Amino acid sequence: MPDPKDNSADNQPTSTSRNIGTEQNPMIIDAKPYDRPEVKVSWQAPSRVFRSREPVWFVGLIVLCIIVLLLLAVARQWSLMLALFAFIVALVVMNVVEPEGQSFQITTYGIKIGKLRIRYSELKWFWFENESNETVLYISSYVKFPQVFELPLTKEGTQELRDKIEEELLKYLPYHEEGERNWHNTLDNVIARIEPYLPQTFVNWYAKLFSRH
Repeated sequence: MPDPKDNSADNQPTSTSRNIGTEQNPMIIDAKPYDRPEVKVSWQAPSRVFRSREPVWFVGLIVLCIIVLLLLAVARQWSLMLALFAFIVALVVMNVVEPEGQSFQITTYGIKIGKLRIRYSELKWFWFENESNETVLYISSYVKFPQVFELPLTKEGTQELRDKIEEELLKYLPYHEEGERNWHNTLDNVIARIEPYLPQTFVNWYAKLFSRH
């Protein structure tokens, strides 16, 4: 009859465990099998959605930027002024320069955007939207920036690609039909509110300058 105090059998490795210690000082841990990541869906598309803006949008952005910069200057927030200026310059470039091509992948461990890998544990949910005549996959995340990943789909065979993506992502993430508001939507709404108050002379001047380029 085995000795109930003898627990040597508990220290023996099983088929799902392994010993990383020595025979004199065994250290048994559970061995979690790892699988090689498998690409389920992949496609090529522009790296971001190119939003074609009217000249009035740029004028509204400039006016809004000037107002915020003046308020920050009164409060002597010089670092925030520089950060805001850099952000506005980057925003203008994004809305003027068309994006280059990018590879996107849906895998068994997460998503891959170019060389950037994001695990499913860092993601919340996903949804689709039609924006600028394109179908876009949005994925909300727990990371600080960007909080929402934007993955444009190809224009050819969009519905078939969308169905494949949705089928794979639903294995790991929930689908939220309404998604969540991102900073693009908020900025567009603010500019739309101030558009009626913009000086039309300045808008026309900018439109002529914009048409030359």
